[in-house]
Amino acid sequence: MDSFEKQLAALIDRFAPNRAKEIRAVRRKMRTLLPTATEVVYDYGQSLVISYSPNEKGYLATFSIAAKASGTRLYFGQGAKILPDPTKRLRGNAKVVRSLPLEGARTLDEKDVRALMNAALERAEVRFDPKAKPQPR
Repeated sequence: MDSFEKQLAALIDRFAPNRAKEIRAVRRKMRTLLPTATEVVYDYGQSLVISYSPNEKGYLATFSIAAKASGTRLYFGQGAKILPDPTKRLRGNAKVVRSLPLEGARTLDEKDVRALMNAALERAEVRFDPKAKPQPR
């Protein structure tokens, strides 16, 4: 296990076991969905944020997961305000970022959530390079 993985594991281990298990499952699913994404991690003490960006600049992330003791959310960046949301899953009315609560990694497989994610990828100002090599985990 490399240094990044050890540090991230320690951050996740601060959460209750069931929440840590959920965070790991959501991260695995995000890595499957976005194999070329660069993970940028932010430790805010009471919360942990993992951004999925086309490069090392976390502020360009198309998606982020934010974990708190109370739950995990999927955040949409890069123009989330204009995403089509016919099932009204997105929360918040910020100009840049909106989110939805996750009921574990399985939420990421729901049809309407996947449609939101696909729309976000299509509308992203900075896109993931489909020819890039998957990022190491």
